[in-house]
Amino acid sequence: MILKFTILLIFFALLVSMLFGRRCFVGMKSWRRSNKVDEETLALMRSGQDKESFIERIPGIAERHRVQMKASFGERLSYQKSDLARLDSVIDKAWGENLPENIDGLVLTFGAYFGETLRRLRGGYWDFDAERGYCLHDVGGIATVYPFEKVSKRFKDSKEHSLALFYKVLVKSVEKTA
Repeated sequence: MILKFTILLIFFALLVSMLFGRRCFVGMKSWRRSNKVDEETLALMRSGQDKESFIERIPGIAERHRVQMKASFGERLSYQKSDLARLDSVIDKAWGENLPENIDGLVLTFGAYFGETLRRLRGGYWDFDAERGYCLHDVGGIATVYPFEKVSKRFKDSKEHSLALFYKVLVKSVEKTA
C-alpha cells in the first residue's frame, strides 16, 4: 500500500513538473516566503489615507516585484510591454483558477509593477480616486487606468482580464483619439 502511494505521489510530481515546469512549482514557494508586503503599505492602499506617501512608495514596490519575479520564477522584467504577457503567464501557471490566500499583497505588488510599466510606456501620473482607489491619470495623454483594480480582476476572473490584452486595447484607444 505504501509503495503504491509513493509511486502515485512521484507520478503526480512528475506530471506537475512537466505541465508547469520546475521553476513555477519552486517559484511559488519562494514567492510566498520572500514576497512579504508590510502591513502599513497594505493599509495605506486599502484606506486611501496619506495618498502622497503611498504614491511615493509605488516605484519601489514595483522594483521589488521585478527583482522577486526573477528570483522566484526566472522572469527578467524590464518595464516593457512584453512583460505584461509574462505577468499573465506567471499568474496562470502559479495560481491558475485558485484565488491566492494573500490576494491583497499580490494585488499590491503586481498592480504596482503593472501600473509603473504603463506609466513608463505611455506616461501619466499616479493619483487617488475616492470611489475606485489608486489610478494613473493621463495615460497616453487621455486615459485614466486603475492598475490595482485591473490586477485584482485578473486574479479573480482569470484570463478574461489579461493584462497584455488590456494594454493592446489601451494603446489602440489612445491612438484612435490622438
